[in-house]
Amino acid sequence: MAFTFLLLYCSISFCYLSCYANTHNGNQAIALVDSEVKDEETTDHIGQDVDEQDLNVFKPTSEWQTVLEGQAIPAGLHVRMNLATGEKEAKLLDDQKGEKHRSTGPNFQNGIPYTKKELKELLQNMPNDNNAGETFVITDEDRDRVKASYKSIEEIKDDLGKLQADIKSDAQVLQSNINTLNDSKASKSDRITALESIEYLIHQIDNAKDFHTMNGYDLILDAINDTDAEVRSFGLQIIGAAVQSNLEVQRIALNLGILPIIFSNIDVKENFVTRRKALFALSSLLRNFPPAQVEFLRFGGMRILTKMFFESGTEVLRIKALTLISDLLKENHANYQAEDNLSVTGRILDEFMERKWCKFMPALMQTTDYDVMERTLEAMDTVVTNCKDQFNKDNVSTMLNNHIKKWKKLISDDDDNSFYSDLIDLSVKLQNKLAIS
Repeated sequence: MAFTFLLLYCSISFCYLSCYANTHNGNQAIALVDSEVKDEETTDHIGQDVDEQDLNVFKPTSEWQTVLEGQAIPAGLHVRMNLATGEKEAKLLDDQKGEKHRSTGPNFQNGIPYTKKELKELLQNMPNDNNAGETFVITDEDRDRVKASYKSIEEIKDDLGKLQADIKSDAQVLQSNINTLNDSKASKSDRITALESIEYLIHQIDNAKDFHTMNGYDLILDAINDTDAEVRSFGLQIIGAAVQSNLEVQRIALNLGILPIIFSNIDVKENFVTRRKALFALSSLLRNFPPAQVEFLRFGGMRILTKMFFESGTEVLRIKALTLISDLLKENHANYQAEDNLSVTGRILDEFMERKWCKFMPALMQTTDYDVMERTLEAMDTVVTNCKDQFNKDNVSTMLNNHIKKWKKLISDDDDNSFYSDLIDLSVKLQNKLAIS
């Protein structure tokens, strides 16, 4: 009984929908719309080989048309199922009215693919090239014009061979410069040029090592002992560049006995450039190399550096010396013995205190140079525990307060001065350490 009732209900519903559709749309049914529908039959149909006769492809217009069984539907049409008739219908999209339907693909024209027959006709009707089949003749004049414009293969090979011959390795360049330095007849200008070239190449670790096998450092020792200040300066620059972060070359330079020669150049008051280059060479040799630091102490290095703090016009050299000693203390080679059962770092700190370097630093705070102030504050922070009494005696906290106020005003006046905030941070950090009893 229930099944009979369900069947009756479905029949009545279908009749109602059919009548409603015919009443409101004539023979049109409720539309099921998809803006871009590609029928599976279309894909299958187009993918097959096409016969000589035309493909059975639906030709769309702006009006709804029934799609016959087996017809391929081009992409981009408005497709619906007429529920009243059960037939599939299609038409052009609204924005395509008045335009020819276009589709993409290799053999499509107005949405319809070409047949093999049509393709053959199109190929046969292509316009003929009037010059087709003609032979292009290269004249002697053409050949001469090309030869005048371009080099021949032989000429190119010759040029490449010359270029290759002119290219020298770093080792060859170093050897050539060594030959110049060995030449007693070479002018000062030639020697300076050779030294400049060596300095450029010696920064590379391998070149610095190779230079030793060429006995090049013996010649550099001669250069830093030269009577000419400019030659000495270039020689010291080479030493500094060669030993910088290069442990093997640091050992080589130390074994050559170079430290006393560097000290003698630091001690020469007449030439600022030479002294600055000598400090660079010393700094590069000592950093992260305790054996050289031991020799530095043995040859009275702290005494030589201390002398600069009592000379006028040596502010730049003083800050370089202070930075060097501060960095050596930070390395803290506690396990490397110097003498008297003290580590090399402990011995440097002892001489630092004995020679009253704590008194030198507050004076450097009078500078207006940002870099000098930053390095001074960093050095003071390194030794504040040992120099606290001297710093308090010299009213360092008051000096720091004055600087902080000045730097804050500079920052408030101009955002571009925000880099002063780093100095403020360093100053506050130092003040806090000084405040600890």
